[in-house]
Order: sequence, then structure tokens, then C-alpha cells
Amino acid sequence: MPRMKHVLATAAVLAAGGAAMAATTSSAQAPVARSAAAKNITVVLGVTGFQYYVALGCGAQAEGKTLGANVKVEGPSAFSATAQIPVVNSVTASHPDAAIVAPDDVKALISPLQQMIAGGIKLVEVDTATTPALGVTQVTSNNAQAGALGATTLAKIMHDKGTILIVSTAAGVSTEDLRIKQFLAVLKRYPKMHVISTQYDNANPEMSVSEVSGVISAHPTLGAIYTTNLLSTEGVETALKQTHDAGKIKFVGSDGAAAQLADLKANVMQGIILQMPFKEGQLAVQAAYDSLTGKTVPPPTQVGVVALTKSNLATNSKFIYQSHC
Repeated sequence: MPRMKHVLATAAVLAAGGAAMAATTSSAQAPVARSAAAKNITVVLGVTGFQYYVALGCGAQAEGKTLGANVKVEGPSAFSATAQIPVVNSVTASHPDAAIVAPDDVKALISPLQQMIAGGIKLVEVDTATTPALGVTQVTSNNAQAGALGATTLAKIMHDKGTILIVSTAAGVSTEDLRIKQFLAVLKRYPKMHVISTQYDNANPEMSVSEVSGVISAHPTLGAIYTTNLLSTEGVETALKQTHDAGKIKFVGSDGAAAQLADLKANVMQGIILQMPFKEGQLAVQAAYDSLTGKTVPPPTQVGVVALTKSNLATNSKFIYQSHC
């Protein structure tokens, strides 16, 4: 009833005094109409406080500003399906127009993401993907290329011979599983190189330190280490410094921020395989926005990777991950 009185009163004023008031009313309503039309997109990272995901979130927010979409970034405090599922469920309950999710496990996230889709939320998987993949499309790094590049970079550093330790997060993380698979496939080209074991640290750098130190003690002739993610890379850096094997045991790690760039220059690392998370975030938001506005959604997209070594610092150091937007 109060709204009806307001409408009638407004009509009377317009009739009596007119065009100026009409123009004022139209101008005041325009921003409300634009706000109502803006698309709400929520990004669920694999884990917060992790430079790769920070850069991905920054790319997503930058693209959101370009498109006029409201982009919100969330994520669990630990990289695990157990920690991520409640975040996904909370996003489903808040019902954004679209969600961009980096699943922490290829199987465990299937049911929560299916519930999200059933709720009418457009889904784009980014960085990692469930098996089978879900949503309107997926945007990932070229993880096969990353594994292959890790192997060829390490082979060059090791002069095509020696033993290798692989350190990864956990079996069942799609990106890292593929990197390891392709690393091993390419390593077959080098008959004098072989992997002694693959250690899993559950995305815990302290566990990496313990595991790597134990392997070094048991295998004093260990030639090199390859890691498949930034947290494992951080753990191996610490282990090599503590055991005084930095430089002696060659190290090519996946992902890198400012600390890894410093360790590359200091010869703790000899190579860093870098993804392009900022671009991934941009492409994922663009795909989500296309799905919401009736445009053709791009097919699953793989973003390239690069190897950073001392020999190409001038050209490739720009791909080091940012720590804030």
C-alpha cells in the first residue's frame, strides 16, 4: 500500500509539472537497471594464499571489470577436497549466475559440482578438472606440455644421465597426474636417466622437506629432483638448503613466484616450469560470461607453459607469478 501511494503521488506531480521531473526520474533509475543486468561470477580456487591461484584470481577479476561482471574470489585454506567441498556448497547456496571452480580432486568434487549445475549455475572448470569433466567448458594449462618440458629441461641440465626423484601433491590431482605421466613418457628418450621414486606431500611443504631429506640420505648419489607444483617446490628448496645439496642435486620445479626466481639466480634451482594463471583466469571468466549471454562458449582450452632458466631470464622472467593484484 505505501508503494501505491507513492506511485499515485508521482503520477500527479508529473501531470502537473512535468517534463523536468520525468527526466530526473529516468536518470535516477538507469544505474539500477545496469546493476541488475550485471552477471555475478564466483571463482573457487584450489587453495587461498598460493601465488599461482592469486594470479589466477587476479586475471579473473581483471576480466570481470572489462566485461562489467561482478567477480568474487573464494577458496579453502588447504588444498584438499575435504576443505574445498564446503566452499563449493556455500557458493551453490549463494546462487551466483556462474561459478569457476578449480577442483581439488578428480572424483570427490563431482557430486558437489553436479549439485551446483542442477541449481542452475553455469560452471567452468579451471586449472584442474573432474573426470569426467563437468560444466560448459574447461580452461587448463597444457599439463602434458608442462611434464614434457620438465623432462627435457632436466635432461639438458643433467647431460642426459642420472637418477631423479619426483615430488607431487597427491594421486588424483588431474593436472599433476598428467604432468608426471608425460614427464615419464618423455624420459624414455633418455636411457641413462631414471626415476627412483615419486613422493606425495599432500600440498604440505614441511612434509616435502622431511621426505626429500630422507630420500637424499638413502640415495647419496641422487642426481636431480622434479616437482609438479609450487608447494612441493617450496619444500624441496628448503630441503636442499638444509642438507647443503643445493646446486649439487639439480632441481627443476613447477611454478614459481619471487622466492623461486631468487633461488634460480642463486643456483638452488636450475629451472622453473611456469604456467600462465592470469591468462587462465581471464579466459575462464570470458567463457562463463559467454555462457550467460547466449554467445558461443569456447571448447576446452589449454594455455601454454614456458621453462625459465638462467639462460632466458631476460625473456621469460615476466611469467613469474604475482603475489597480489
